[in-house]
Amino acid sequence: STEDERIRPSVDWYNHVLGAWARSDLGGALEKTKQILRGIETYDDALVDNRANERIANGSLRQCWASPDTISYNSVLFCLARDSGKGRAKEAEALLHHMKERYHETKNVNIQPDEVTYGAVLHALAQEGMAREAESILDSLEDDAAIIPSLTIYNTVLNAWANSPKHNAPKHAESLLDRMKVLRQTGKNPTIEPDAISISTVISCHARSK
Repeated sequence: STEDERIRPSVDWYNHVLGAWARSDLGGALEKTKQILRGIETYDDALVDNRANERIANGSLRQCWASPDTISYNSVLFCLARDSGKGRAKEAEALLHHMKERYHETKNVNIQPDEVTYGAVLHALAQEGMAREAESILDSLEDDAAIIPSLTIYNTVLNAWANSPKHNAPKHAESLLDRMKVLRQTGKNPTIEPDAISISTVISCHARSK
């Protein structure tokens, strides 16, 4: 609202606004978060590519004054996970892929996906019963020592199987539960001892199965 160029919003300011929209029940909240993310990504791109400045100049993107960080992406993912629109899980999965690509291209540790990132994407996938996609992400986390999946992450993937329409979903849920026990017993991931949520989710998976 000010034209005073001495006052430039930081990424924290943008993240506060993103967080407000992500938690809002107002219509168009998701599009607002995407718009802000595109704006701060373009600011970041403009630091190395003048073509990004052209997109701002012709009015196709809003003018922003900071580069995004992991929290920026997580806010949009949180909004996607909350939104009941069709295909939101696919959007969340695509945004995770975009975020990882951007991180590998720029080597910018400030946009590296964290456990909150994966948790939001897995929650969105679980809501739509996209269990194979959810377990594929879990497999990649187990292979990558950068992030050790928590019990919450495993329980979210179990929930994805509970919501899955696949006829063999209970078998997959049982298999994942056994895997958790082995990882815990062998000390590879001692924090994922199955709890009441793990067990009840597998039971729910059996109960919903036809």
